[in-house]
Amino acid sequence: MGIVLEEIDYNASLPINPTIIRIMRVGNLGLLFMLLFFIYAALGVELFGELVCNADYPCEGMSRHATFENFGMAFLTLFQVSTGDNWNGIMKDTLRECPPGPSDYPCHAGLQFISPMYFVSFVLTAQFVLINVVVAVLMKHLDDSNKEAQEDAEMDAEIELELAQGQLQLPTCCMGGLGTGLVVAGASGAPG
Repeated sequence: MGIVLEEIDYNASLPINPTIIRIMRVGNLGLLFMLLFFIYAALGVELFGELVCNADYPCEGMSRHATFENFGMAFLTLFQVSTGDNWNGIMKDTLRECPPGPSDYPCHAGLQFISPMYFVSFVLTAQFVLINVVVAVLMKHLDDSNKEAQEDAEMDAEIELELAQGQLQLPTCCMGGLGTGLVVAGASGAPG
């Protein structure tokens, strides 16, 4: 890194793409995603953490990689749901009815009503709202960057035109240090 910095002239300006700077602003949306996932993961552990998948109670969507047993796995399962990967199978596994009579299987009677609300609200929020907001913000920043680049190009073209017509006076520092004072570009007495 030191070698690179030694080679750079201190007066030289480094072109930095403004899109890279603006992408950092999308971090707020990332925090919003994390908050949504945190709330739904905690709720999922509370509601579906005791669901068991075994030979007696087979599962279609839930597995050892998609479960609500602990917070980390619930977070990972919600990421899977947010990408649309078998979320309906996971929801179907949470819609189990309580077996009649005494059973070793932990069962919550209200899950048949709560589970669809939980999954549909999460899918609508995560897939359709938040992802579209992120895409819209990125597109806006990309459009702003393109406008700035176009304005810079127009300004450069205008300066070059004025230099060619001799209407712009440059300090001699910009002319390679020849002479003193101001030099009118294109004037007959100009050095060069």
